[in-house]
This record gives sequence, C-alpha cells and structure tokens, in this order.
Amino acid sequence: MPRKTPTTQRQVIVVNATPLNDDEADYLISRERERTDLVIPFEEFLKRHPRDVGKFAKRNGRQPSHTWKSQLLGGAEHEYAGLGDAVRTAALAALDQLARNPFQESAEMVGRGHYRTTFYRGQYRMIYRVLKSSRQIVVTRIRRKDEKTYLGREQSSELLTS
Repeated sequence: MPRKTPTTQRQVIVVNATPLNDDEADYLISRERERTDLVIPFEEFLKRHPRDVGKFAKRNGRQPSHTWKSQLLGGAEHEYAGLGDAVRTAALAALDQLARNPFQESAEMVGRGHYRTTFYRGQYRMIYRVLKSSRQIVVTRIRRKDEKTYLGREQSSELLTS
C-alpha cells in the first residue's frame, strides 16, 4: 500500500506583488472578514459585555444607543475582548458614536464604503463599513495602531495554491 504524502505543504505564487499602504490593507482585510466572519448585532454584543455597558452608563449617564443599525464581525468582537479595560471603555464609546453618526470628522475613507476612525488617544483604530441605503454599520476590525496591525497584509496579495 503506497504512503500518502502530507497535505500540509503549500506552494505560494506571488504575481505582481506590490506593497500595500495602510488604507489598502484595512480595506482588503475588512473585505475578507466580511466574507468569512460571523455577524453579531450590536444589541447582542452589548448583552455579551454587560460589565463594559455598566461602565459606559456610569461614565456617560445613559445606555449606549444607536440610530444606525450596527453590527460587529466575530473577529472584531474577539479583538475587542483582548483589549484592556480602559481601551474597551473607549472602544464602546467609539462604537456608540459610530452608531449615532458614522460620518464623523475624524473618519477617513479607506476603500469603497469602508472607513477608519481612531480612539483611545489615537492609539487604536476601528475599521467599519457603512451601507447608506439600509443605514447599517458593520465593524470589521478593532486594532492597535502600530506595525503589528498590518502583519497579515502580505497574505492579501498572494495567491495560495495547494
């Protein structure tokens, strides 16, 4: 009986590879997450993080509210869960502001319908997609603003084959 060869070997072919800037990386990674991640409604997200909602209410004198339908991708919630307490509070405040008005002055467009805004003293960034016709926001990434944020960006320009 012949032995099977391991299937974990992959060959990488790079075609016309060019370095990506931050905007292109945010856009490509967000698009890929939209295709593969679970979508979590904002109300469900708040139920999963009651301690943070309590801190927000104590600080702002009200519960988080929204005029736009807001959702987070599973990867963004996972990134949120990995933040420190003070950063999580700032992230929840940024989410609340986005849910009220996604077109803030500090928001930068990174690609078709995708925007980036900073929070917590400009050290973190939140990337989100705005669907104007349905008044919907989908948060795709919540990351620290440093070189590790774009660690996976080279993978977006590669063609992986088995």
